[in-house]
Amino acid sequence: MKKMKSLFVGAAVLAVACFTSCSKDNNAPIITNLKVTGPAYADSTVEVTATLTDAEGLKKATLTIETNGAVTKTDEHEISGTSHDFKHTFKIPGTAGVGQTYKFTLEVLDDHKKDEMTTSTSATITLLDPNPVTANPITTYTAKLLGSKSSANGSFFASSTGTVYKSADAVTNSDKVDFIFYSDATVVASIGSAMDTDFSTTYYPTNIGNFATKNDTKFATSTVTTTDFDAMTDDTVIGTLTTFADTKVTNLTANTVFAFKTVAGKKGLAKVTAVNGSSASGDITITVKVQQ
Repeated sequence: MKKMKSLFVGAAVLAVACFTSCSKDNNAPIITNLKVTGPAYADSTVEVTATLTDAEGLKKATLTIETNGAVTKTDEHEISGTSHDFKHTFKIPGTAGVGQTYKFTLEVLDDHKKDEMTTSTSATITLLDPNPVTANPITTYTAKLLGSKSSANGSFFASSTGTVYKSADAVTNSDKVDFIFYSDATVVASIGSAMDTDFSTTYYPTNIGNFATKNDTKFATSTVTTTDFDAMTDDTVIGTLTTFADTKVTNLTANTVFAFKTVAGKKGLAKVTAVNGSSASGDITITVKVQQ
């Protein structure tokens, strides 16, 4: 009986030993801290890094990169041990565009002899503009009413302050006047500078003739919609305007937008909200947004 008891105890020990040795890691490999670092610009280099672990051992790491619907296997190599620091450098093509995305997917295969397992994870970057347009603040002047020559309202506008001057005050503040409004029975609502021939010799010859300073503001028609104009809170759009060749804009009607550039180099947009009358006593209402 004592001998049989000893055999039973020994069998129990063997069973425990077998259970312990057979209960090896059956979990998938682990990927931690997958990162893509470096400047996310076209024609730059980024580095993909991660830490790979598996209690039983690692076998292979594979990196694929997806962009514009195309998937490329970029790096595949054998690894070993229970821990591995993965590292791969990738040169972004110079032809890549701003806003283009690159998805980096790392897949790891472990070294389980009977039941190999894989784990994968991804990181995505979006390419940026290396030379972004810096948005600057603007000043908004709402519902500025300008009258024509015979109107009781002032005709002369200063975009630096939003002031509308009548004739006498415009003469003493000529250095501040950026543009002038005029209309009559034959001239549809127009805005121009003191250097425009029609404004200086036909419309307001006496007033502008007494200007000590005649600011040569330049103008251009604009394709900016009234909706986009209303939404502007900085000069992101205004700053990109480049063509200012005219000394006046003519035939202005409600809901049109025109661009201007002052002699001080400040660019702006103005939206016409109303035009009243087609005579020398007519007027125009505008909202102005100009760089500070």
